Amino acid sequence: MSTATVHPGRLHLLRARSGALRLPRPGAARSFLAAGFAMVVLAVALQAQLVAGQDSLEELNAARVEASELGADLRASVAAAESPANVLAAAEEMGMVRPAAAVAVPAAPNEHAAVPQVDGSAGSR
Repeated sequence: MSTATVHPGRLHLLRARSGALRLPRPGAARSFLAAGFAMVVLAVALQAQLVAGQDSLEELNAARVEASELGADLRASVAAAESPANVLAAAEEMGMVRPAAAVAVPAAPNEHAAVPQVDGSAGSR
C-alpha cells in the first residue's frame, strides 16, 4: 500500500516494503535535469555549427560561380585573340607579308625513285 505525503513544493510517493512505486531521490531528479539541460545545450551548439557550415558552403559556391564566369570570359577573349583574322591583322601591323599559297608536298615517295634495300643496295619498286 502506498501513501502520499505533501511537502512544500514536492509530492513524494512512498514505496512500501512490498515494492510500490515512489519518486526517485531529489538528487537523482537534479541529475536528470542536468542531463536534459546538457542535451539542449549540445543540440544548440550542433545547430550553430550546422548554420556556420552552410554559410561557408554558400560562400564557396558563390566563389565557384564567379570563377567559372571569369574562366568563360577568359576563354572567349583568348578565342577572339587567336582567331585567324586577328592573327593576320597583327602580323600585318608588324610589317610581315602574307605568305604565298602553300604547295603540297607528297608524303609518299615517287614510284620511280630508288628505295634503299635492307642490305644497303638501291633498288626500285
